[in-house]
Amino acid sequence: MPSKRYKQVILNRYIPEEGLRAGDVGYYVETLEHPSEGETGAILEIFNFGGESRLVSVPLSAIEAPIPDLVVTARKADSQWFK
Repeated sequence: MPSKRYKQVILNRYIPEEGLRAGDVGYYVETLEHPSEGETGAILEIFNFGGESRLVSVPLSAIEAPIPDLVVTARKADSQWFK
């Protein structure tokens, strides 16, 4: 789990309900406790290249710290992603 707010993280799996894919980059905002003994979550802020952002919640196990030999890439977001 990231220890600092706004630390960059990488998704390690597909999160279809949020339109996110493995490899997408976000910024850790806060930990979110599950209300009924489920997996702890993380709130992330995700940005597009237009400067728009949105907050999403994902399982904490779905994020990893970036490592130096990763290459950042870009992909086209779903047209509904920022609406």
